[in-house]
Amino acid sequence: MMPILDNNKIFNQETGGSKPIRSIELLQIDSSFAYVTGTKVGDATSTDADFLLLDEYDLMDMKIAALFQSRLQNSEWKIKKYFSTPTYTEFGVDQLYRDSDQMEYQIKCDACNHWQFPIFSPKFIHIPRLSSDIKDLQEIDQS
Repeated sequence: MMPILDNNKIFNQETGGSKPIRSIELLQIDSSFAYVTGTKVGDATSTDADFLLLDEYDLMDMKIAALFQSRLQNSEWKIKKYFSTPTYTEFGVDQLYRDSDQMEYQIKCDACNHWQFPIFSPKFIHIPRLSSDIKDLQEIDQS
């Protein structure tokens, strides 16, 4: 996140005559703040929020992921976004997708301006020590 925040003017406008706050955990954007935290019980319940973004959702303890929902109790917006490379079918982000309206995000190619869906396959994703015999990421098991 830091390269995007540091190199884009829109995120670096002075607020009240001072530079925005930028630390490991707290990022100021105009009059709003992003709080970046870990995945311990105290992290999941300590600060109210309007927007919850859970990255690497499939690697999280699902009980802790559920606890993060409590941060949205006092919000009128209660916005939630989950991001992860799918690990297993019918688990984590794959299950959330199956339970959703199944809309997909597209990305725009800077070279040709074509909008396209990201492709998650061994050809386009580097996974250290992944066997070259695996042709479909669905074949990966826990071991």
